[in-house]
Amino acid sequence: MDVFQQLISMSNDFLHQLQLLAGAVCALCLGVGGFKFMTGGPEGQRNSKPWFIGSVVGFLVVLGAGAFSAYIRSKSQF
Repeated sequence: MDVFQQLISMSNDFLHQLQLLAGAVCALCLGVGGFKFMTGGPEGQRNSKPWFIGSVVGFLVVLGAGAFSAYIRSKSQF
């Protein structure tokens, strides 16, 4: 295995671990937002929206990074 293949393999492993972590963090943030939504009354409902939006947008960014990485990998040849 040459250096480029090792770098590609290492970046793929890192991105996979990052996606797993992002899924767990997204679930945790959705849980916190849901707890605030259910127990906070009108103020909690207003405060929970950023938790929902931020967790979903962050998760989509990480998934988009994986798709972008796969696209770049398919188009580039060393």
